[in-house]
Amino acid sequence: MQDLLRSAARLGGLALSLIAPSCQPNRPPSAAPRTDLVRELTIPATAYPRRYNENPGRAQGHHLIVWSGGRQAGKALLESDTADGAFLETLLAMGARAGNNLSERTWTANGDPDAPEPDQHVMGSPVRISVRWDSQTHPLESLLTSSAPLELDIRVGGHADLIPVFRSGCITCAFSCPGGRTSNAAVTIRDQVSKRQEFRANLEAWPPDGTPVEIVFELMNR
Repeated sequence: MQDLLRSAARLGGLALSLIAPSCQPNRPPSAAPRTDLVRELTIPATAYPRRYNENPGRAQGHHLIVWSGGRQAGKALLESDTADGAFLETLLAMGARAGNNLSERTWTANGDPDAPEPDQHVMGSPVRISVRWDSQTHPLESLLTSSAPLELDIRVGGHADLIPVFRSGCITCAFSCPGGRTSNAAVTIRDQVSKRQEFRANLEAWPPDGTPVEIVFELMNR
């Protein structure tokens, strides 16, 4: 639990949701919260749906959630002051399992049709993402449109060793990506570069660019 609290302290504005034994009926009030009962974390962010749709380097909508200090922040749908490394550290302290199955070549070999790495799907604990503003919570999938049937299967990819390689700041990528701490197992980098899938913000569902929001990450299982 101390590791979890230390990780949380490095995430400005982060909130953790717990189901603590002391809050449950027929349990001793003195029972301490347990790390394995943490299910959610929330980070502050700013929404940029129009910028996300109109950016000429949007790469089929690759950059869903990005740290404001990362290289790809200007392309993000949601930009957060939470650093991607600290975000991952907290997820792992909560009990998430990082897949760490993608390599740098998953991205760098994306122009080679014979390379197997760009066809890999990210692995790791599943995560459900929602966005909250004006006291309303919206599943991320309800805020997106897609050129193919929309499917989000967000996984904790991890890949902390690649943070200094890409320096993208990516918290969540729309495709299975080694540069993101979490990314979408439903589609691959090959799907992106071949333009088989493209994600856009559903502008009718979003508030204006620059609106402060909260992003809720829910661990679905271990």
